[in-house]
Amino acid sequence: VPYVVAEVEDPHKTKHFPELAYLAVPSKVAELVEKYEIDGMILCIDHGLPEGQHLTTLLNDRAVRDHTLAMHISGPNHGIITIGDPKFAQFLEIVSRTKFKHPVRAALDLNPFQLRNIDSQKLIDLIYKTVRWIMQTQGKTNL
Repeated sequence: VPYVVAEVEDPHKTKHFPELAYLAVPSKVAELVEKYEIDGMILCIDHGLPEGQHLTTLLNDRAVRDHTLAMHISGPNHGIITIGDPKFAQFLEIVSRTKFKHPVRAALDLNPFQLRNIDSQKLIDLIYKTVRWIMQTQGKTNL
């Protein structure tokens, strides 16, 4: 198995599926990666962190840093990220300062129902501009 998903969630969202609750705790998923020799994990932080937990706390966990190979990200409700959003820019700053063991890729986790009323060419342009902005915050200039 190349990846396992670490879906960062508020605990109340997994109460109906207690057998999946461990997926909401990235450090527990990192233990699975080590135990079962999985290549790495996708850190899914698009839902936000559980109340009271800060991103730096999550990323200070060595196992999380060592096993994260990708992150999936999005705006509210799996929508487009607002270019220049100060809260998202702060998130990007924290991620860019984190010393991961491996290169970490980002994937947009977008809900097609949120995007269905946007003209396809406009949507392509919007995604392009969003990705370009994210890369610029990371000091990358080529898309």
